[in-house]
Amino acid sequence: MQSLDIPDSIEIDNKPYVELEALCRVERDGERPVLKPHEPSRWYAALTRLAGKAKPGAPCNVRVSIVRDKGTRTVAANRLLWGTYRFALAALREKYLEIGERCPFANEDEFHAAMKYLVLGTDSVSLPNGERLEKPSSTTRLRPEQFHAFYQRVCRWCSEHGVYVPPPEEMFS
Repeated sequence: MQSLDIPDSIEIDNKPYVELEALCRVERDGERPVLKPHEPSRWYAALTRLAGKAKPGAPCNVRVSIVRDKGTRTVAANRLLWGTYRFALAALREKYLEIGERCPFANEDEFHAAMKYLVLGTDSVSLPNGERLEKPSSTTRLRPEQFHAFYQRVCRWCSEHGVYVPPPEEMFS
């Protein structure tokens, strides 16, 4: 019986043999449908990694599943999240200033990274030297209901730290 040659891979979302999960769109090129990745550089980097793992002159077989995307957060939801970050960060800076300390978050990006870490945890990434790196999980792959739950947890964190988050109609009026 022939043994299976399973390549080393990057763990994504705790799926040990997934090299890449990428959002793509299907377009028509004349009569033929064409698959176009939203992030071509990530797409081609994954293909390059896979090609490099194949034995010289041999293909690297992969399994491709095409699943209709259930959607990601809307522009309005994204605007609400980042508006909340701006309000929360301004309030946190004021609180720290009152006690004569510096706010631990320099900007909204740092606040976002902290919220991702606290709420979503981390993803493990393989570095070229074989070491593993833990980084905050991404919010970009969250489905709308997951994103809503993430937002609610961010608001709860703010409330627990004495930061009032106004409702959207107040935030954007």
